Amino acid sequence: MGQFLELPAEIRQEILLSALPEKITVSPAEVHPMTRLLLICKVVKQDVEEIAKKFSPEYLVVEPSHLCCLKSRRPAMSPIECVTLEIFSAATLEAMTGATSSSVSSSEIGDLLYQWNFALGAARSAFPKSGLKQITVDLTPIPHSCRDESDYSITMAVSHPAVANRMFSMCESQISNLIIFICTYLKITAQRQRPKLLVTGKLSLQTLFRIPTLLQDIARIREEGIEIRFDPEWMDESKV
Repeated sequence: MGQFLELPAEIRQEILLSALPEKITVSPAEVHPMTRLLLICKVVKQDVEEIAKKFSPEYLVVEPSHLCCLKSRRPAMSPIECVTLEIFSAATLEAMTGATSSSVSSSEIGDLLYQWNFALGAARSAFPKSGLKQITVDLTPIPHSCRDESDYSITMAVSHPAVANRMFSMCESQISNLIIFICTYLKITAQRQRPKLLVTGKLSLQTLFRIPTLLQDIARIREEGIEIRFDPEWMDESKV
């Protein structure tokens, strides 16, 4: 440690920066890596302010209840530029199925989406008022939509061992609400910067077209300075 502390400040800072993770999972139990640096010693504590200017990790939120920790679990000098919301995380689906159940009901999936919408409303202050560059909404594992031959309505199927090929038609409005809510937040920051909304996960164009409110708003959202795009991998062209 003594030899490390004797290095020039610029070299120390580069070494410490290279050791920091590129992605941070947000949770009540997670200690921000910048906080750990502050606890090492007085010399490193002085380096932290310079390191924070270059440290821009992706903040990953996998549970709705963890959104409130986004701001409280990081040092004030560490900016939030990229946030990913993993809507259907493996841990969440496993918790929903329990030890014996082999499937998740459509109502449970709908409830989960509602929880995300509610949490976004409750934790609005957790998002930074400036500096945010991108919010990613990860809808994996919702890889495709299916056509119900009986009434030709478009529904969604979640591809996950816990949910088999169960169809969900009630999810569409919740997903629409979720994305529109985020766009509403981004409009607040659009006057100072051009934030991006990236939607990932494989969902077919058919299901996209079943979210008319979202489609109607996309052009207006772009005019207001928000860049919204869908990952090419998100489009399952075989289902169009």
